[in-house]
Formats: sequence, C-alpha cells, structure tokens
Amino acid sequence: MVDVMLTLVRLAFVATILTVALEQIFDTRFYQKYFGKGLNGTGSRYFTEFELRPWISTLVGILIAFSFKIQAISTGLGSEFLSASGGHNPEAQMVDMVLTGLIIGGGTKSVKKIATQFFATQQAIQKVKK
Repeated sequence: MVDVMLTLVRLAFVATILTVALEQIFDTRFYQKYFGKGLNGTGSRYFTEFELRPWISTLVGILIAFSFKIQAISTGLGSEFLSASGGHNPEAQMVDMVLTGLIIGGGTKSVKKIATQFFATQQAIQKVKK
C-alpha cells in the first residue's frame, strides 16, 4: 500500500514537471499559430481538426519513462509480488515503461484518476473485510 501511494506521488511529480516544461512550447505564438488552436481561436493554420499537443506530451512521457527506467506497475506491485509471479522479464518491463509514459504524458489529470480509483477500491476492500 505504501508502495502504491509513493508511486502515485512520484508520478504526479514527474507529470507536473512535464506539464510545466511543455507549456513553454505550447504557449508560444508560433505553436498556437501553426499547430494549436490558432491565434484567433478558430484553429491553426495546418491542424484544423487535429490536436498535436497530447501526442507530443505522450511521446515525451514515454521517452522520460524509458530514459529513467520508471516503472509504475512494478513499483506499485512491490518486489515480493514480482519475484513470486516472475514479472521481472524484459518484455514486462518495456510494457510497464510504455504504460508509465502514457500516465506521465497524460499529466496530473491521469495520476489523479488513478489515485481516485485506487482509494475507492481500497475502501471497498476494507468494507468487505469488515
């Protein structure tokens, strides 16, 4: 349980840093004119019906996860579970890093959704135990 909460805090930290860092790019007039919502709000010059921002955030999130070998699932599950289930193989680690990158790329909103679902599940399990 402590592993999961610590993992969520770490993911929120990295997602916040990524969001703030990418705002430096997304808030520029150049990005807004050619790739964002346009300077007048009606759409950019090249992307009228396609939003490039989430794709950039997701790609950078996955790159961060692979660069620093951040693995949310294995960290949250704990080493005892992984050693018992054999979850230390390279394929599982790659999938874990891709999923972690998607969470990081989703920003603090995705981490908040995960935390809300985790705590709701935890409360339901405690009710059943009583």
